Amino acid sequence: MSRNQSRTERSTILRSLPLFSHFEAAALEREVAFLQETEFDAGQPVFQQGEQLETAVLLMSGSVAMRLSSEEGREVIVRELGPGDMFGEVELITGEPTLCEAVALTRTRALRVRRALFNRLLDDPGFSRKLLVRVCGQVREIMVFAETMSLHTLETRLARLLIRLSDRDGRDVGDGILIDRPISQSVIGQMINASRPKINLQMRRWHCAEFIRVQGSHITILDPDALNALSRPLR
Repeated sequence: MSRNQSRTERSTILRSLPLFSHFEAAALEREVAFLQETEFDAGQPVFQQGEQLETAVLLMSGSVAMRLSSEEGREVIVRELGPGDMFGEVELITGEPTLCEAVALTRTRALRVRRALFNRLLDDPGFSRKLLVRVCGQVREIMVFAETMSLHTLETRLARLLIRLSDRDGRDVGDGILIDRPISQSVIGQMINASRPKINLQMRRWHCAEFIRVQGSHITILDPDALNALSRPLR
């Protein structure tokens, strides 16, 4: 792919994202020249916990986990990000080091937004307003995560996770909703702060009750009403 083709592709992708949709094509084309494209393999870190960032990261494809790690080796996935998501912007604004590490869950393409370009974008009222809405949404997500982790049982935490995954990645397969991505019980444990044996036991119970069907690393939701009842929906 030629440099011009790559720049055109990036401009097209950016124009499709809410953060950049209001920019004129010519203005966006100029800024694209300052973006650095990077690829990450599954399991490769994007940045480390405690790192001082000089770039924000905009995902073009793939997925990234924002993960907290303890000195004892325990890991919790706080957020999972996909195409169109930006992260690292809060650290650029505040100047504080990262609280989480970012790790690619799948092969991922990303654009790095350097501090100078990010500051120019902040001068655009449309971009700043949309970014503020996104950051407020992230704060709400983290509050829901904290409420779920601190106040609810493993059963409720797992039910909420499976509902969220089916809403985002679900595909109707006739007798249920297939979560159309492989996900291991170890990763599920990191997402709801639970051990793999406990996850395995609860999923086998739901499999026997025909709430879900587990086939290797794929899960099909057979009775969404039962999981919704167990999830204790937020009011």
